[in-house]
Parts: sequence; C-alpha cells; structure tokens
Amino acid sequence: MIRPLCLLLLATAPVFASGPPELITKLNKTVTLKEPIDAALDLVLTELAEQHGLTGKIILDTQAFKAAGVEDVRAAMVKLDKLTDVKVATVLAAILKQVDGCYLVKDTHLVITTRAARRAELGETGDDAEAAVRDALPLVRMTFTETPIRKIVEELADKFDRTILLAPYLAERGDVLVTAKLVNVPLDHAVELLADMAELAMVKRGNALYVTTRERAKEMALGK
Repeated sequence: MIRPLCLLLLATAPVFASGPPELITKLNKTVTLKEPIDAALDLVLTELAEQHGLTGKIILDTQAFKAAGVEDVRAAMVKLDKLTDVKVATVLAAILKQVDGCYLVKDTHLVITTRAARRAELGETGDDAEAAVRDALPLVRMTFTETPIRKIVEELADKFDRTILLAPYLAERGDVLVTAKLVNVPLDHAVELLADMAELAMVKRGNALYVTTRERAKEMALGK
C-alpha cells in the first residue's frame, strides 16, 4: 500500500552552513513523520520536495545507480516507520540508505547519487572496509570566520551529533581563531584540517575525534 508522506514542520534547528543557506536551512528543519512511508523512491522524493520547498532542487543521478546495477532507482520501494522530531536531512538519509544512496549539497541543488559516485567525486580511495567507514561520515559544508577552535569543535559536535573533544589542558590555545570555508569535506578530514590551522592535531579513537597538541597526538599514536 502506498502511503503519502506526512511531515509536520515543528521547528528550525540552528544552522552554521555556507554556500546555499536556503538548502541547508530546509534540510535542518525538524519534522514529525506522522504516518509510515511505503512507496516508490520517486514518489517519496517528490512529496518530500513539495512539502519542504525543495521542488526543482533535487537531481537524481540515475546513471550512477545504473552503473551500480540498479536499472530503475525511481521505482525502488522504500519504507520508513513513524518518526518524531527529526531533521529533514535525517529522513532523506534514511530513505536513500535503502537504495545504497546518499546526497551531496551543491550551490543550488541536491544531488542524489550512489556511495561509489560520492567517493569518486570526493577523490576517496581505500579498501571496502575503509570505504564503508568513510561512507558513514557526514560531509561538512560550513564557513568559519575568525572563530575560536574551541567554538568550532562545539559546533561540529552539536551539528553532526558526534563525539568531538578538545583537550581540556589546551587553555588559551583553544581560543586560536580560525577562518575557513569547507565544502563537502568528510567530518574527520574537516576536524583534522581545522585543528592543523590552529597548530593542533587530531587523534581518532573509535568513533571519537580528539583535538590535542601535536606533541600529545604523536605520543598517542605511539600508544603512550
């Protein structure tokens, strides 16, 4: 049975994005899915776009899906249970995951494509295990202008709901100002680059990112 999308706009989350602010704002809106979704991808995307001001802003890369062995991705059936207080971006990601897809935010639109095509566009390489880990990382599209690295770490952790920590002993080094524009940069690379701009370093432990001094990062890399 095909059920229509029932998304009720509740609130707008804070946005710290660059590039197309209207797209980021719409993706960050908090919604409630009042009825389950059980329909073809094309119908789901059309209704999602109509209800949240994204009509004409979504491009479906059908050729990428065909290259991945999905002849007609538009007809692929997707399902989603009722959800409460989630972002439009979360709903979109959950739907696209079912067709092994993802989306990229461009200057004027969203591109829905395969994970393999995303990796190719971002210039990512690696074995299958590494690729799976990187696919799970969100892409950062944000601008920071003379922003303390401490504040940047807080914003990234809040925005992407990830564990990103700043070493408490950094003191005033946590107040170093950073200016940067990031466009579709994987989260771990973004934190690594931003930390380096503040003359700091990032250490990855499991799914946590830890910003510390370069000296301490070297010690941690050696298991000290």
